[in-house]
Amino acid sequence: MDKTLLFLRHGQTDWNKRGLCVGQVDVLLNDLGRQQATEAARSPMLKHASGIACSPLMRARETGEIISRETGLAISFIDDLQECCLGELEGQVEEDLSMFDPWLAGETPIGAESWIKFSNRVLRGINAAFQCFERPLIVSHSGVLWSFTKSIGQGNDEELPNGEIVQIAFSSSVIADIRC
Repeated sequence: MDKTLLFLRHGQTDWNKRGLCVGQVDVLLNDLGRQQATEAARSPMLKHASGIACSPLMRARETGEIISRETGLAISFIDDLQECCLGELEGQVEEDLSMFDPWLAGETPIGAESWIKFSNRVLRGINAAFQCFERPLIVSHSGVLWSFTKSIGQGNDEELPNGEIVQIAFSSSVIADIRC
């Protein structure tokens, strides 16, 4: 393992609170989400970050901006770190992650981005983050984390809670051949 990044899932939105599949619907943080971002900014884990690579969707953008303001870390917005477009699934109640099993098996929902296209985009986004910062804090979405950890063989079916930070170590060969 020769690369390490920190990953922060954006703070809570009203859609998250209601258990809805958000995808690329551009919803804002709610008050709890802003509080989660402020608390995340105080995490001792952030002393290891050299900058913030952030999805431009508003829920991640606002989370990243709060972290940047509180810590002084530079922030860069990377389009490839956006959540997956989930087409007809967006706005539906997310019972559990098994609702995505057909998508992972290659059955792309109407209007959605394919799993392969999304996974490749996420790897480009992670690579871009490392081009910006030696030790990036990625502020993004659960689907982005899910895709990345599956790509590096560390995936599981547990969803990272809103406002939580994890550290991920992996081999740079995973992203070495991906170019923006």
